[in-house]
Amino acid sequence: GVRGGKYEIVRRLGRGGMAEVFLGKQRGLAGFEKRVVIKRILPHLAVQPRFVQMFTQEARLAARVVDAHIVQVLDFIRDQDELFLVMEYVAGTDLHALIRGATRRREQLPVDVCVRVIADVCAALHAAHSFVDDDGRPDPIIHRDVSPHNVLVGADGRAKLTDFGIAKASDSAKLTATGVLRGKLMYM
Repeated sequence: GVRGGKYEIVRRLGRGGMAEVFLGKQRGLAGFEKRVVIKRILPHLAVQPRFVQMFTQEARLAARVVDAHIVQVLDFIRDQDELFLVMEYVAGTDLHALIRGATRRREQLPVDVCVRVIADVCAALHAAHSFVDDDGRPDPIIHRDVSPHNVLVGADGRAKLTDFGIAKASDSAKLTATGVLRGKLMYM
């Protein structure tokens, strides 16, 4: 369990350069149970202030924008010496896996699926780019890593943008040096 048993890790879903992602369960009173995704900063990075700051910024920025097309952040916790980001679970797969599967079968994704995914990602980006703070001031959040790995497609066909790990907002700490690119060059 994580955080005194409130969250339980079920199994690992994947691992990236900065974090591991797990399928988890949130537990509550009277048998309450909800599937969640638990993202944990990798242990060797959890001791480096720069990476802790990036992970904290991801939690803070992703939690700001509440939109049906963005994976929602539910909690950000420290359990002993580990940091965890708890997020909405999307039953489905990422766009990269859908494309890879279609390619293996020598098929193309149906046009209606492609159009739906594009529209949903555009809606997510619009929500982030047009974010307004609590005082009514525009404070756009720029994702900076839109790629098929970061687009989740639910079983219902709706797409949601995830992974605000390198996102930028006007009030963000300066984590990118001038002249340094962030994200995947192939998708810029």
